[in-house]
Amino acid sequence: MPLIEIGNKRMIKKNILFFMTDQLLWNALGYAGHPIVKTPNLDRLAQKSLNFPNAFCVSPVCVPARISLFCGQYPHKHGQATNLPVKEGTKMFIETLTANGYHTAAVGKLHLMPISRETKRFKTLKLHDGYSKAEESDYVKYLEKVKPEYAPLNMHGYPEEKKEGVISGKNAITGEKYETIILGTSKVPKEYFYTQFISDKTIEFLETCNKENPFFLFVSFLGPHSPFIVPEPYNTLYNPDDIPVPETVKEDLSSKPKSQYQRRSLWGMEYVSNEQLQKITSLYYAHITLIDEHVGKILKRLEELNLYDDTIIVFSSDHGEFLGNHGLFYKGAMYDEATKIPLLIHDTEMRSSRKIDELVSQIDIMPTLLDLVNIPLPEWNQGKSLKPLIDGKVSSVRDEVFFEIRNADDGLGYNIAPGYIVGCRDKDYLFSYEVNKYHDLFEGELYDLKKDPRQINNLYNKTEYKGKNNEFKERILNWFIATQ
Repeated sequence: MPLIEIGNKRMIKKNILFFMTDQLLWNALGYAGHPIVKTPNLDRLAQKSLNFPNAFCVSPVCVPARISLFCGQYPHKHGQATNLPVKEGTKMFIETLTANGYHTAAVGKLHLMPISRETKRFKTLKLHDGYSKAEESDYVKYLEKVKPEYAPLNMHGYPEEKKEGVISGKNAITGEKYETIILGTSKVPKEYFYTQFISDKTIEFLETCNKENPFFLFVSFLGPHSPFIVPEPYNTLYNPDDIPVPETVKEDLSSKPKSQYQRRSLWGMEYVSNEQLQKITSLYYAHITLIDEHVGKILKRLEELNLYDDTIIVFSSDHGEFLGNHGLFYKGAMYDEATKIPLLIHDTEMRSSRKIDELVSQIDIMPTLLDLVNIPLPEWNQGKSLKPLIDGKVSSVRDEVFFEIRNADDGLGYNIAPGYIVGCRDKDYLFSYEVNKYHDLFEGELYDLKKDPRQINNLYNKTEYKGKNNEFKERILNWFIATQ
């Protein structure tokens, strides 16, 4: 068991191994009941873990969600609610862990930006953050050394693909077109695909780290985030014909905020056939299974090194993926497909594995881990430890969860719908409120989750729900005041 010295005391501290995925639809996992996706290794982990099926991100977009995870603050507090670099001076739990004797390490995709700043936080970094230049990616450096013919990378830092389809979206405001959906088979074989690099570097760290000191190891996969590219033989793992098309793929958006039609058009969903959607989904599912295999390899090596019982294991994602639901792709709106995240926490010292159905927020994850290893929470943290809930001392830690996103020109020229969306969800209703600067509009959504769990029938503009809308607006205002 790792030991650290604090003052004159030697204290036992458990290691923390945190598996992160990117844009993983929360229920596209075997243990979550999915009838098609195969994830045997995560299924085994879930059988021994605490499973939080009602965990939600704080922002359905990558960078704000990841910053919030690491600093325990809402985006409006840490100052970044869109995909732009973390603000200078942002305090994170990484420094807290380091100050308490932990060897902090990250492998794969941090996506906090800029990388140069993160080298000051983590002691060990082996990154592939979705960039294609060797000076920004340890994966590219590796490829240039061992297989330079594979080093040219594509969008989001994926290996070049044998394209089986490119779908262009259109900006509904300007009419400009963009290649927004790319699918195909990687030209890079599986033994050199990024997942293998992340797995190898993670195992290398486990084999060489000082076993006398505890570690925090963040293992972050790029997938199943688009583009929809996997190596052989995973490209044929799932038969597209066996995959049902979502019932809401042609959902009527006339009662929804206008930004959702703009998203449907821009990300290409307006122009995707059912056959193309099935193919895309088959590749997305295959990527999940590929990640699952590497999680299994890492956990097997953890056991072989006699580190398993001394390590808390976490599995989660930054946010979800629409994958055709609501006629949308990717993320950015406040439906469950984008905001709900998988969350498993395994610790051999905990009580038997079980589901905990209470609402929890992404900013609660790191405070919980610090609490489990007896590290006091810093005063700037806004998250809540789940340990009292885990220990059965309280019946819940939250009555509601909040999420927010700021749409802006991020330099890519997309301009989806500059504005701001804020949402609040409890067990009975989902509410969101949106400022759309293109149309000078204030729009909202309200869904009765008991009658309409798939969030199709927007009640916001119905007279009889005006009181409920005002109640949620007041809750959001109080939340803002309390968390500024």
